[in-house]
Amino acid sequence: MATTRRSAPRDQLLATASRLFYNDGINSVGVDRVLQEAGVTRATLYRHDAYRHHTRGCPFIKAAGEFPDPGSPVHQVISKHRAWFHAELRRLLTEAGRDDVDAKAETLAMLRDALMVGCFLDDPDVTRRAFVRNARWVAGLR
Repeated sequence: MATTRRSAPRDQLLATASRLFYNDGINSVGVDRVLQEAGVTRATLYRHDAYRHHTRGCPFIKAAGEFPDPGSPVHQVISKHRAWFHAELRRLLTEAGRDDVDAKAETLAMLRDALMVGCFLDDPDVTRRAFVRNARWVAGLR
């Protein structure tokens, strides 16, 4: 029987999140605190989260559906995450010397949303290939 080797950063993230959620409650612990106390970067979080672990769709999209009120603490966390993600896309596109970074960042974020939902509804490998093909085109990486 094959075993899957888990990485130390992933284990640290899970252990830290579990401890904080248990001790302080889910609603009082933010992503930034988990990352800080786990001693890992946001990139580490996303590298270990990726589409392969979202077999039921994007947790942010799902949470937004359950907490549609923009004033709710959950919706505010989602909005903060999305603002960060858009800013990171704009930063990366700017560093790559691309033009019209706002429109490209919006399109890439939309494609990522489609990827997360598509992996839930359709074949994840087919969806991922379509995402990569279109994201590369938008970012000018042909």
